[in-house]
Amino acid sequence: MGTIKCGFWQYRFFVTPIEFAAFIDICVKEDFSFYHTNYAGEQALIEEIKHSYCIYYYNITGEKYNINCKENTDASVVYSMKNPNFKGGLGIVDGKYGKIKFVSIYSSKSYAVNSEDGKYFHYEDILKKEPRAKEVFDILICDLKKITKPLYENEKPAYSIRISNNAWNDIKNKGYAGDLLAKW
Repeated sequence: MGTIKCGFWQYRFFVTPIEFAAFIDICVKEDFSFYHTNYAGEQALIEEIKHSYCIYYYNITGEKYNINCKENTDASVVYSMKNPNFKGGLGIVDGKYGKIKFVSIYSSKSYAVNSEDGKYFHYEDILKKEPRAKEVFDILICDLKKITKPLYENEKPAYSIRISNNAWNDIKNKGYAGDLLAKW
C-alpha cells in the first residue's frame, strides 16, 4: 500500500453569469444538489445560486446581466455539492490576484479512515469509496474548458486560473486587466 497524499481536484474559473448558469444547469443534469455551508446545511435553490453569482460578478465588473442587484451587496458563492458519485464544493477562491476573486469547483482526493482503537487515522483514495468521483468531476469541467482559456499561458496546471473571453472583456472594461496581470 502506497502513501495517499491529501489533496483536491480543483478547477478555478471566472465566467459571465450566463456561462455560470449553463454550468449550474449541467450540474443539475448530473443530479447534483447544492447546500449552504452554514451549520444548518439547508439545500440551496438553483436560482439563488445563479443570483448570488450574478451579484458577485457585478461587484467585480459592474456588468448587471439583467438582474436587480446593488454594488457591494454581499454575494456568497460557497456551497457544498453532492450527487450519488461525488461530494465537493463550489466557492470563491481568495488569492494573490488583486481585486478579482475566482470561483473554484473542488473535491477531495482522499478520505480519513480511523484506526480500530480510534487513536490514529490514515487516508484512503476516494476512488475506493466513490469510484466515479474523478469521472464526474471531469464531466463538470468539460464544458468550462471549452469556453475558457488560461489567464496566463505559462502557469502550472495545478495553479491555473481559466477565464472566458466575455469575462475577460468585462474585466478590461472595468480597468482591472493590467492590475490582474501585474500581480503575477
